Amino acid sequence: QFAPVMPQEEQCRRQISDVLQRLDTHGSGELPRSMLVALLEHMGLTRTRVVEAIDKSGCQQHVDKVRYEDFLDWLWSPSASSEEDHGGQFPNDKELKLHGVSLQHLFSGLKSEMQALAEDGKLPAYTEATVRDIAPAIIRPAGEKMICPRDHRLGTSYVDAIRHRPGDPHAKRSTHMLSYTWGYKMCDITASLIAFCCERNIDKKSLFIWMCCFCINQHRVKEAGRVPFAQFKEEFQHR
Repeated sequence: QFAPVMPQEEQCRRQISDVLQRLDTHGSGELPRSMLVALLEHMGLTRTRVVEAIDKSGCQQHVDKVRYEDFLDWLWSPSASSEEDHGGQFPNDKELKLHGVSLQHLFSGLKSEMQALAEDGKLPAYTEATVRDIAPAIIRPAGEKMICPRDHRLGTSYVDAIRHRPGDPHAKRSTHMLSYTWGYKMCDITASLIAFCCERNIDKKSLFIWMCCFCINQHRVKEAGRVPFAQFKEEFQHR
């Protein structure tokens, strides 16, 4: 559910408004419904939830046009957060906290991206790159232009950024939690998890790993500079 607007959320709202105004080339204050849905879906909301939100907001004056400023006002208003039956424009926060990244994604999508960046000289070789290396190169950039479904600000965690990508599910409720250090090589982590699956006859597509580098919003960690131990304890103890 949406929380009452906070200063950081207002900044995010203004950024979205600026984008919509640039798309509104006629200055009518309205945009095609399909365009608004596609844009917000790209920023991390699911299509079904965006459509439901538009319908509930009452901001669709014509058949295929939406008054986007009125819609944003409604979206960020206390009334939106107080509607218990609106289905949640964002997924339930309690459920999101348990989402993990699929081993299949680590073995395919992430590996391919790491190899491409290594070829461009932006990362060490795949066999050498550590978690610390991929944080600024892959983990944060993945969600830097998306709305976080947890605090509704710009910039989301890696796991939230990839869960709507096409193909096999990249992120779902985690099945396992991994303890590691940021100095570990990502290829060693992936290889160890694959060996774990082979030993137990587990399909790697069904293994979803909770790792703090992917599942905690690294944009917020960077903003904070140094995260107090109590906050990390809070993140881990309920998992």
